[in-house]
Amino acid sequence: MLQEVSPCLNVTVYLRKQEGGFDYYATGKVQTSPDHKLLAWTEDTTGAENYKLRVKDIAKGTEVVEPLSATSFAWASNSLTLFYVGTDLFGRPSKVQRRTIGDDDEETVYEASSSPRELVGVIEKNDFIFIHKDSAKQ
Repeated sequence: MLQEVSPCLNVTVYLRKQEGGFDYYATGKVQTSPDHKLLAWTEDTTGAENYKLRVKDIAKGTEVVEPLSATSFAWASNSLTLFYVGTDLFGRPSKVQRRTIGDDDEETVYEASSSPRELVGVIEKNDFIFIHKDSAKQ
């Protein structure tokens, strides 16, 4: 399965379905870094919506971090830092973490309360990263 990432870059990336021999494969978010040198995407290979965040150097074709458990992500404007949403033991989006490419350390930026109704997310807009919190209704 080939997926065009950005028409202006004319980059295509093989996204592992046939390579991995998975019975199920779905991509979530796919986005290049602001400088268009890195590609990040989330993938689910089980059908259980257990997404992994993967990051690849486009020019070298190599992955630059170990896969991270994440439901979504946002690039910082420096093109090296990712903010991503991690899950709790029940798979709920519960914390926003920060990881800089080339650094193995990750930092929890925000963690939801223990309430199963509180969910978090992250989006980028212009030069800003927004962390949002939603409460599910009973």
